[in-house]
Amino acid sequence: MDKTKEKKIFLTVFVIIFGLELINFLPSLVFLFAGFLSLFFLFMLSRILEIRIEDRSLYPIIVLPLVLLIEASIVLNIVPPVPVKHVFIILFGFLLYLVVSSLYAVKSHIVSYSVIIFNILTIAYLVSVLFAYVIINYFYLLFKLPVWFVMILSGIITFSFFLFHLWKNNVLSKESYIYNFLLTILMVEFFWIVSFLPLLALSSGFILFLIYYIYSGLLTFSLKNSLDRKNLLSHAVIPSLVLLLFLLSSKW
Repeated sequence: MDKTKEKKIFLTVFVIIFGLELINFLPSLVFLFAGFLSLFFLFMLSRILEIRIEDRSLYPIIVLPLVLLIEASIVLNIVPPVPVKHVFIILFGFLLYLVVSSLYAVKSHIVSYSVIIFNILTIAYLVSVLFAYVIINYFYLLFKLPVWFVMILSGIITFSFFLFHLWKNNVLSKESYIYNFLLTILMVEFFWIVSFLPLLALSSGFILFLIYYIYSGLLTFSLKNSLDRKNLLSHAVIPSLVLLLFLLSSKW
């Protein structure tokens, strides 16, 4: 990687970490700080990745890290003890550095570590999905929003994330939109069921995330015609066991 670009990435992540620490100490100004951080991050991303306004085909590249940042700013207020918040900020900063570096490699057509880059972006995408479901449940419980409204919101988020996932895996087609619609309906129904459970936002979000992980993986492999025993084990059997253990160990 070019040293100038690397310095810009380090500077960007440092400012983001500093901004998240400010949110940690001044949680009442979360939306103000999140707005400023998002604008700064968007500007720095465009400079690092050399994306211009007219490069509309490259817009999907900046969506993931930007959404991650906005989500992290909100999740920071949900994470319980202060020491855990500091650890969360450091880990998020590290993840953001890896994501931006990976996106730069993708943009620059660096194929030396293509598998590693793909895995990093996949992890970031899954973290973003988890954050999204946690935030939805947090707002639902905090503001006592109508269930129907949050169900619609969860449907929009599910559809958007799976659309990005299909794009990332190069399986976006007319048929995939049908799969996306089915997954969206499924997740909306599961959200309705989970909304009746006496759980905190973190627990409800984690349950929905595991369900999304299971079905999104199975649908993706079906589109790729690669649903074999290994993929079934990693994307259905093991996550289902984790979900079962989590439900059994939860305090009702």
